[in-house]
Amino acid sequence: MQNLKNMEILAPAGSREAFLAAVNSGADAVYLAAKSFGARAFADNFGLEELAGLLRWAHLRGVAVYLTMNTLIRDDEMADALELARQLHNLGADALIVQDWGFADLLRRHYPEITLNASTQMTLHNSAAVSWAEQTGFARVILAREVSLADITAIKAETDVELEVFGHGALCICFSGQCLFSSLVGGRSGNRGRCAQPCRLKYQLWRYNEGQKPDESIGAVGHLLSPRDLNAIELLPELAAAGVCSLKIEGRMKRPEYVAAVTSAYAAAKRGAGAADTERQLRQAFNRDFTQAYLQNQPGRDLMSYERPNNRGVKLGRLEQISSDALVLKLDNADVVLQAGDGLEIWVSRGGRQGFVVKELQYLSSARVRLPLSGLQGALQLPNLAVGDRVFKTADSALQNAGEAAATAYDTLPLRLHFTGKLGQNPRLQASYTDQNGENYAVETAADYQIPAAEKRPADLALLQKQLGRLGGSGWYLAELTADLDAGVMLPASVLNQLRRDALAALEEQALRRWTRRTIKAGALPARPGTFKGAAQTAPKLAVLVDSLPVARAVAAAGADLIYWRGWQQRFAPSPTNDELQELAALGVYGVLPNIALQAELPLWRRRLQDWQQAGLAGVLVNNLWGWALLAEMSDWQPQLVADFGLNSFNTAAALAWPRQIGQPVRTALSRELNSRQLEQICRNLAAQGATAEVQAFGNLEVMNSRHCPLGALGGGYTSEQACSGFCRTGAFYLRDEKGFCFPIYGDEFCRSHIYNGYQLCLLEELPILRDMPGLAAIRLDLQYYEPDKAAQVCQIWRQALEQQIEQKDALAVMKRQLLRYVPHKFADKFTKGHFFRGVE
Repeated sequence: MQNLKNMEILAPAGSREAFLAAVNSGADAVYLAAKSFGARAFADNFGLEELAGLLRWAHLRGVAVYLTMNTLIRDDEMADALELARQLHNLGADALIVQDWGFADLLRRHYPEITLNASTQMTLHNSAAVSWAEQTGFARVILAREVSLADITAIKAETDVELEVFGHGALCICFSGQCLFSSLVGGRSGNRGRCAQPCRLKYQLWRYNEGQKPDESIGAVGHLLSPRDLNAIELLPELAAAGVCSLKIEGRMKRPEYVAAVTSAYAAAKRGAGAADTERQLRQAFNRDFTQAYLQNQPGRDLMSYERPNNRGVKLGRLEQISSDALVLKLDNADVVLQAGDGLEIWVSRGGRQGFVVKELQYLSSARVRLPLSGLQGALQLPNLAVGDRVFKTADSALQNAGEAAATAYDTLPLRLHFTGKLGQNPRLQASYTDQNGENYAVETAADYQIPAAEKRPADLALLQKQLGRLGGSGWYLAELTADLDAGVMLPASVLNQLRRDALAALEEQALRRWTRRTIKAGALPARPGTFKGAAQTAPKLAVLVDSLPVARAVAAAGADLIYWRGWQQRFAPSPTNDELQELAALGVYGVLPNIALQAELPLWRRRLQDWQQAGLAGVLVNNLWGWALLAEMSDWQPQLVADFGLNSFNTAAALAWPRQIGQPVRTALSRELNSRQLEQICRNLAAQGATAEVQAFGNLEVMNSRHCPLGALGGGYTSEQACSGFCRTGAFYLRDEKGFCFPIYGDEFCRSHIYNGYQLCLLEELPILRDMPGLAAIRLDLQYYEPDKAAQVCQIWRQALEQQIEQKDALAVMKRQLLRYVPHKFADKFTKGHFFRGVE
């Protein structure tokens, strides 16, 4: 239990009130953001002057503060981001939480004094990735929410870096940092802190049928991508034993009373409070029902909250009587108390849920409550109510009052003073206090004043109490005052006040000393060092991503210059034989490593890389840090390398960091969230450094990569207690939203799901723009899930456009219409240009 005692409870703060609620409710640390570069752009967030005061407030109470700069950063923002990082460090930030690899690389090289924590947006989820992050300078890694207790234990056994995990709050259905759903559908990027949460909307699951046969709904409809809220409070001892140093509470967009309730519950659990006491409080604060996610097992459909994507509240009972002037509730949860000011919601069978606030109530018995309609705040549609309708308490007035109280800047620091006043000597004041972590601090100051005898009003303890106790608004309160005071001496109020101020300043300076960071002076950053020189600029090559050997053969014959093989993608597909690997190698194929390899899968990928090496594959595409780590173990193999889209290379610094850190040339696949102007500028920057890039110009756009499989959960009967029946083998599937937009969904060999945009990307008409970008070495077509003949036709059209250097818009438009014939989904009746023109905010 010593490990649990030392575990940090890390609370969120999106406003000043939430910050105070976190600190006053027992948080060991708080994470928050400045006004820019935080992954919750719609929270209030904080200016620098306000941050300085909050950091002082927290540090005096022994509470650490981490500043989030966990978004992808554009080239034109990088200088401002680096300057903000410097300022936050100088203010006393205990660490910066970062996502962008280019930004992190610049900080490590130019501001090594700044402590960096790797955001969960980096998608670090196994020991190889975590070790790579540790070796490159990160002090802490915030693990992906999809890891298990066994994974955490194995990761900690191979690294000394601190491990932080999310323990409570909202879950993303997609691996964090790998989601483009909000970005491509609504133009609001989760990687830029502006997620619109399309995953919380309603969807219906459909089976796709070829030809003219109509598609069929399998009957699953609801919030099919909306998970329950994480609740790991019962697993605190196990998490601590696994090596977790910090348990993070999600919620920078949540209200202060939520922060107070959840933080105090976890702080109490850390001290040993019973699970029943904290569970009720957590459910009432906010819940979509609860899950432990993947910490102990694969939950299947038990992960999901299909019925509603927002707060469920706590079930109170059912409607027993409905009259023109009152409702009578029959309570079936004796642990839930109803009182004036509570918010209730009735789940009706028609007309939607009805919510209201109780202003007046009458207990008829311990299990029956009468609610006069005149005492309800909010309009009720009585005709839609029915006896037996379920009633939930969605807001608890006592919890709200406690949260509001916690969100107040009380003077909570206990100050102990001892005054010494001797005739003819300088008065002295000793000040001391103990912070919430048990650290003791003590100082002594003296006034430049010799104490004379009093002529009229001699000083006494009451005078000392009055003047030395003037602490209102400082954060301190006088907990104890003792004195060694001669009788008949004179002590002016001005002397005592100054003595108090000096003692308090000295005590604060001592208490804050352990939080002080070495100041980084402002100034120009060092010039960017040279990188590995690549080949001279030539016309971009045609790169094609495929998922099978037959498609690889087809696109090779159709003129592909580069072939990327993602052979692990298909569920139930057999592993390639040695002869097939040899044939792939003969075609010049690159192997594609997946974004995700859970801890138990690392040995498999080590073996596969060895097989690729022995077969002679030309190159490897890396989508996560673990790929670099595994390749570094194979010092006798030097394949061509591509930093692929999973690494979120959003700026010049990121694209230049990969070859410098790997020690050989690396071509970088630039983020699909960049627009044409940004792509061109990065390509020019790379060309000047002898580096190269590639962009996707056609084909599939993956919007989600999830450990949860909707097909298994909805059709295969997959739960935490029941294995999946293999439903994905019964056809091809897609999700359809309420506006009729469709999103194909596929499973891979690891039963993880991949959801794609319904419209394929096509930048054929923009080919003249792409062709003129210096440093652009390859244009990629993503032809996964294409039949060989259709893939060949697509490849031939692009080959023709490249070789003939077609510039005319009309000719390119005709070729674009031809491409539409070969798209594998009949509902995809048009193309998208993705972010090529609009970009993201």
